[in-house]
Parts: sequence; C-alpha cells; structure tokens
Amino acid sequence: PEPGSRGAATSRVPPRATCANPGCGAGPQGERGRGLPCAAAAMAAAQGYTPPDFYHFPPLFTLQPVRATQEKQLALWKELILQFHLHHNQYTLVPTEFPLFANAAINRRLSPEGVTAVLAFLVSEGNAEWEDDAHTRLRILWRKPEEFAGEMYTYVVRNDMLGNVYTVYELHSSDEYADSAMHGMDPYIFSKALQLLEEQGKCRVFKGSTADEDGVKFFAVDA
Repeated sequence: PEPGSRGAATSRVPPRATCANPGCGAGPQGERGRGLPCAAAAMAAAQGYTPPDFYHFPPLFTLQPVRATQEKQLALWKELILQFHLHHNQYTLVPTEFPLFANAAINRRLSPEGVTAVLAFLVSEGNAEWEDDAHTRLRILWRKPEEFAGEMYTYVVRNDMLGNVYTVYELHSSDEYADSAMHGMDPYIFSKALQLLEEQGKCRVFKGSTADEDGVKFFAVDA
C-alpha cells in the first residue's frame, strides 16, 4: 500500500513478556536484557517472594520413580513450601489453592499424585498436620513444636523464670519477652510446645477462662 493509505497503518506491538528465571526461555529479553517474570513467579514476587532457582527445573513437577531421587525431590518441595509460608507468615495450606504447584513459565503442573506425595511427606516429617478429616486444609509447621519447646525452656532457664507463674498472653505478647521464640508464636504451636514441656515435667499449665488467660509454671528438671 502507498504511504498514508489505510493498509499502511501499523501498530507497534511490544515484545511478549518473558520469564527472568533460569530455565524459562519464554521469549526475548526485556529492556537492557532483563526478562519479565512468568505468571507464577510474578504472582509470588508481587507478594515479595521469589522462588528458588530449583523451582524452574521441569523434573521437579514430575513425581520421580526412583526412590532415592524422589526423596530428594520431596525434600525440595518441603523446603519450597516452608519458605513460602514462613515468608508470608502463613500457617495454612489449601492444596487446591497453593500457587506454586503450577509453574506457567515452564508449562508444568504437579499432578494430583505428586501433590499427595508432597503433602504426605510434609506430614511424615512433622512439618504439617491435617486440620480436617477430608484433607482440604493443612497446617504448616515452619519448625517442629519440639524445637520451639526446647528453645522456650532454654530461654526460661537462662532468664531465671523457673518457679514463677505466667499467663500465656504474657509470654506470647508482652514486650518483656520480645527477644524470645515465644513472642508472637502461632498460638497452635505455642500450645503444642507447652504440651510437650508438660509431658516432660518441665511445666504445668493452669486452665483459665480463655486460652490467653491460661497460666504456666516452669520447673527445674534433672539433666
């Protein structure tokens, strides 16, 4: 067509968005050689989280048939899930809604069988517990209750808190204990940690009218 004719009209179409993550190769690089994030990574990055490099390795999304390889694969999924929930200060995982089970950048999605294996591994490792019998919600334990229990008791001993009575709210929310693992701890984990210490004879819990008003008394035990 002649210049100025209707057929000569063109529009500048920007290059398609690409993934900046390793292994994506979704298209040309953006300005100054910087790729744009893929759909899944963009969603996570928008929330301030960037998945580790291994998240963009396609075999991660196929349940490996060799036992030793599968165990390593499941350990990587465990690391990814715990990091994600720790970063966002979240304690609940809904399998059908967890965004990282699919990676649009590499066109991969973990199969239902794979999701089941990953979540079962988390539970077996003590880093998760099902909240319902239907297995629709999983409580994520960034760290195991026994680890928190150990830290809690060590703090109590070092700060001469043995023999005194404290409320759960005081230990959990008071600025006086802001330097301890107890401060701001998930109430569920806090309760589980106290239960473990009580079973070990290291404390006694006195029930109050509410969970926050429960009292706790710590005891010295023989090494």
